[in-house]
Amino acid sequence: MDHANESGTFNESVLNLSCEDVADAVKTLYNVTVKSVKKLYGYDDLNFRINSHNESFVLKVKQQKYDGASQQAVLTKKIMKHLNADGFRVPVAVTTINGKDVTASYVFGDNKTQRQLEMFTYLPGKSILELKLSPEILVDTARDVGVLFGSVTKSLEKLNNLLSIENYVVSSSDIWQTQNFPQVRSYLHFVK
Repeated sequence: MDHANESGTFNESVLNLSCEDVADAVKTLYNVTVKSVKKLYGYDDLNFRINSHNESFVLKVKQQKYDGASQQAVLTKKIMKHLNADGFRVPVAVTTINGKDVTASYVFGDNKTQRQLEMFTYLPGKSILELKLSPEILVDTARDVGVLFGSVTKSLEKLNNLLSIENYVVSSSDIWQTQNFPQVRSYLHFVK
């Protein structure tokens, strides 16, 4: 049974996780001792910021329908790993204690609900919405974003040559695919 509400987002009342539930899962799957847990906003997933004694992570608790072995999920993690190796500050998937898996199944406590979990390195920073903007800052930001996009494009071209990305199939129903952007209008009422 899928636990998404009408908007397609996670229905948190079905899977109400405590900080202790999250800390236990992180210790069990990743052998990370948790100092603190903070719930973060998520569109499709339940997300938690995990602080250990010397590192921070984001734990993603996926919907039941999520397939971490799908071509899209595998490709996304390969892209993140490639960009990180190429010098970009991007989150990187953390392997479980077995040293191989990035996506792991976990059954949460009393409610016996099994979920797929993935943990990524956390990148601190501020959203552009948190900045005090001026025309000069906007111009500088636009230039920086353009340079970044150009650099990322060059890096991904190298990856494309290595992986033959065209062979990866992406679901045409995925709202984040550019051909589906007009569908986003139906979600605009969620944005304040």
